[in-house]
Amino acid sequence: MPTAEAGTFSLLTMKNKVQTIFYLSIAAAILVGVLSAFFISGSGGLFPDSGMARTAYELNNTGDVRTVYVDGAVENPGWYSCSVGETFGQVAGKAGLLNNSVVKNSDAVILYDVSRIYVCFEENGEVKYAVNVNDGLFGDLYVYAGISESVAKKITSYIDENGKLKSKKELLSNDVLTAKEWEENHFRMYVEVEE
Repeated sequence: MPTAEAGTFSLLTMKNKVQTIFYLSIAAAILVGVLSAFFISGSGGLFPDSGMARTAYELNNTGDVRTVYVDGAVENPGWYSCSVGETFGQVAGKAGLLNNSVVKNSDAVILYDVSRIYVCFEENGEVKYAVNVNDGLFGDLYVYAGISESVAKKITSYIDENGKLKSKKELLSNDVLTAKEWEENHFRMYVEVEE
C-alpha cells in the first residue's frame, strides 16, 4: 500500500506534467501564428504578393511587357526591353557601358521581375556605386560619389531651387554642368525614377 508521501509526490508530478504540456501548447500556438503571418503575409512576409516571384519566362507567356531601367555608369540611362534569358550584362550593355563600368553578376540571367539595374564604376582599382542625385545631399555627392566640391554645390543648389530631376541629363541640357563636368561626373550619379 503506497504511503501518503508517495501519493503526494505522484499527484505533484502529474500536476507539473499537465502544466508543462499546457504552457508548451500555448507557446506552440503563438509560434505557429507568428510564422504564418511572416511567411504568408501579402505585405511584409517572406513571400509578398507583389509578382516578384514571376520569372521572365512566365512574364513572356502572359504577354507582360518586360522593361528594365538602367542607370549609373552608362552612356544612355533609360528604359530597355528585356528578353527571356538575357543576362544583367546584356541588358546593361544596351545603355552603353563606359570604360570604367562594372556590372555586378553580369553573367547572371534575369529571372525575376527586376525593374532597375544600377551599374557601378571602377576608380583607382576600387568598385564604387553611384548615388541618387535627387536626394540632394552634398555629402553623398562629394564624399561617396567622388564629385568635386564645386560641381556638387552646383547640383545641390539647382535641385534646391528647381526641385527633383526627372533625368540627370537635365543638368547638362540646363547648363548646370559644362560638357567636361558632365563627362567626368554623370556616371557617379543616378536619378530615382518613377515606375
